[in-house]
Amino acid sequence: MSTLVGILLDVSASMREQAKGCFDEEGGEWARSVFKVIDGLIKHDVSSNNHVFAIGVGGCGDQTFDILKTIKQFQDRRQNEMYSQSYDEILEKIFTVLEKGGAFKIRKWVQPEVIKNAVTIEMADLMLHQLQTNAEFLEKFVHKCLPSACRHLTSQSAKESLIGWVFNGVCYVAQNICTYTATKIFTAAEEDVLEVEKRAKSCLLKPVQDVYSVHEASTIVHGYVDEKELTDERLDELMELVEPFIYGRTPLYSAIEEATTVFLKDQFSDHKKLLFVLSDGDPTDKGELEKASFGFKSLDVTIVTCFITRSNDVEPKRLFSEEHSLWEDGAKFLFRLSSILPTDRVYRSIFVKRGWNIDINNNETRLFIQVNHPDNIHDACDLAKTVVCSQDALSDLLVKVSLDRYINRNTKYLVARDQGDDATCYAFIAATVIHLSIHRIIGREGGWPDFNIILHNIIRCYGTKTASTLNVLKHVCPEYRLQCRKINIEEAMQAITEKRPVVATYRLTDDERQIFSDFFYYNKRGILSKEEINITKRSEKLTPADLSGHAVVLTSFNAECLRLMSSWGDEWADGGFFRVKNAEVLNMQFIDVFWESIDLTCSEEAYYKDHGKKIAQKLIERFIGLQKAEYECPLCKVTSLVTDFDGSLREAICPECNGKFSCGDVGNVLAMNIYLTGLAS
Repeated sequence: MSTLVGILLDVSASMREQAKGCFDEEGGEWARSVFKVIDGLIKHDVSSNNHVFAIGVGGCGDQTFDILKTIKQFQDRRQNEMYSQSYDEILEKIFTVLEKGGAFKIRKWVQPEVIKNAVTIEMADLMLHQLQTNAEFLEKFVHKCLPSACRHLTSQSAKESLIGWVFNGVCYVAQNICTYTATKIFTAAEEDVLEVEKRAKSCLLKPVQDVYSVHEASTIVHGYVDEKELTDERLDELMELVEPFIYGRTPLYSAIEEATTVFLKDQFSDHKKLLFVLSDGDPTDKGELEKASFGFKSLDVTIVTCFITRSNDVEPKRLFSEEHSLWEDGAKFLFRLSSILPTDRVYRSIFVKRGWNIDINNNETRLFIQVNHPDNIHDACDLAKTVVCSQDALSDLLVKVSLDRYINRNTKYLVARDQGDDATCYAFIAATVIHLSIHRIIGREGGWPDFNIILHNIIRCYGTKTASTLNVLKHVCPEYRLQCRKINIEEAMQAITEKRPVVATYRLTDDERQIFSDFFYYNKRGILSKEEINITKRSEKLTPADLSGHAVVLTSFNAECLRLMSSWGDEWADGGFFRVKNAEVLNMQFIDVFWESIDLTCSEEAYYKDHGKKIAQKLIERFIGLQKAEYECPLCKVTSLVTDFDGSLREAICPECNGKFSCGDVGNVLAMNIYLTGLAS
């Protein structure tokens, strides 16, 4: 399912105060962290169909504004395009443009030296550029930012101007006299110029109207395509772009209303929705929090809030279930705004393994955290992105456990078959998804054919040379009362959330295949991106014969990558699995193998209705209490919390003696915990 992420970032004057003192260790304001938040929530996103918008709370003029649009609007003015002329030259051009726009008396209202003392040359240059290129801004500047005394016509002199038009030159003189009398021009002081500057900057800020794909947003934030990290130099550039427009008041209710409007748009009705709020949490405008929270809940928006504080008495990696009476008002506001999350045993296991402390009163917790240092922002983004958005953590886990056990049992057999001239990846993958699909039919008539039997029948029919995985599945699936179809990446991810592994195929040149092999030899848990393999740069002379295909299984995904299983044994890459940034890297094609109710026999359908829910519930109940469950090491006989064990699904490592032993049955609480925390790592 596609995701729409809304980000509300406090850039008000109160946040500027929070930046002062001992917490400002990075050599820049906390405001720099807003860009890290945007980058953290969109970085390495696997789907180009996921979208994001970012609202700045606290722009000059006490307004909200579109952060991404503001960056995009101003970042094209590079350093080599600025300051090529003196301040006097810039001011002369500003006066000329304003006079042509209707501010005929601008030179009488303000002296150049006053402007120089109040406004930086950078801002003057920016204003000149906007006045020259943006007719709408020029109109607003003349009629909304400047005092009426700067314009030729005023409300006080409207009658005189009409007489001047009738009687031409004679009355024109009279009109000028009347105008001067009615709107006597006083020379502007620095504070008057600063007020005009504030109004002008407010006119340049736009409310959120555009929603960007995560890839577009990444390009805007990074300044160019495919840059992996947000550098300090780029952070400085971004701050230079937006700092003149921030540090106003904190209209959080207005921002919430604006975000609600975006979430209501029809094109996002089927998107999973997340709102991330970073603030010191004290609104300067008025609104109804209960009404706002209900609106988000009705739209199925998950809200993660992050409270910025200067207090040393906070736990950055803690989730609360109850409001504390000693909290600041801002913390209480953000706590009440955040979403309630049932303290499900899966969440607790993942969080605890990552070092989080979670309150579980009333069997629920709030998605609210407190941070007192910019370094903790990463934890907030991690909470919102990996746990709330990641299907790895949230989708049903029982089939995935079965998948891993299944793979571990069968890959060694196929490693031998892959040696030599055999090219049976198509057969292994087809047999894998067929075997898993039929195992999802509880009480299947005739039982469940053994994997090796399915594999042998496929190889017997199609041989040990390369074959089309799709064609094979089209012919073989009906034998097992299954169906298959080609799907896109969005449908593939949806299938994963519905507990179905998906076939993925791709084709590479010999050189690309070598790069692929080398990458995962040296980076077993690495994420392959187009920095390593860029198939868009292939030679135009390349023919289909120059490419060789490979079939794998898409088993899961998270916010950073796709996770896939190959057929080269569990000693290759990460236990037989590998990770790719997104489907575009290898131009992957996907095949869904599934069954529908019409494919079931009457007895299978009845069995599922009568016993399916009970069986599923019984399995789930076996994993309750992972946070407090204990396990005795069979080697040293010491009992430890299951969250302290490490290892893999097949083999655990004792925290006391470091000995390795088999996890045993997959229903084992220790094996389940290791599997879940392995996915979350």
